[in-house]
Amino acid sequence: MKNTYIFLRHGETIKDPTIHPKEWKLTPEALTVINKYLDLDIIKQVNYIYSSTENKSVTTLKPIATFLSKKIIEVSNFVEIGRSPKFLSDKEFLIQKKRQLTEYQTEVDGGESAEHALNRFKEGIEQIEKTHSEQMILIGTHGTILSLYFANILNQMDQTYERWSKLPFCAYGVIRNDKVEKDII
Repeated sequence: MKNTYIFLRHGETIKDPTIHPKEWKLTPEALTVINKYLDLDIIKQVNYIYSSTENKSVTTLKPIATFLSKKIIEVSNFVEIGRSPKFLSDKEFLIQKKRQLTEYQTEVDGGESAEHALNRFKEGIEQIEKTHSEQMILIGTHGTILSLYFANILNQMDQTYERWSKLPFCAYGVIRNDKVEKDII
C-alpha cells in the first residue's frame, strides 16, 4: 500500500426492528464520540474520505468531512457483510455473527459469505490504491468487515470472531505500508 489508511467503525446505532439495519440512525452519544476525533493530528492530515453507502457510516463521517472541508465518497465495496433484513434478538445476532466469522465460505441466513465480503472490501482498497498515491485516506465502514480485514492483515483469521467481540463503536485503526500501525481493537 502506498497510501496510509485510517479505518473508522461507525458510531453506535439505534436498533429499530421496523427498518433494515442499513437505515439505522446513530445514537446522540455516537456523534459526541466522533467530535472528539476532530482533535487528533492524524485526522487533520486526511486527504480523502471514503465511506460505505450505508447511512450509519456516512453519518459518522459527516462531522469529520465538514471539519476538514472534504466530500465523502461513497463506495459500495465498503458496506457491511450482506445480511438478512430480518430483525434479530441480541442472542440470535451473536449466533449469526459467530457463524459468519467462523464459517468463512458459508452464506449465513441468506447473507453474504465472509470470504466474499472480505474480497469485495479488498477490491475497494485496490481501487483506491490505483486512484491515489501517498495520501492519508479515511474509510468509514462497519465492524464485521473491519474485523475480517484486520484479522486478514494480521494473519489472525482464526481469531476474527473474538476480535469482533472486542471492537467498540467508533473504533479506528491505521494501516501504513501494508502493516497495522494501530490495531482497530
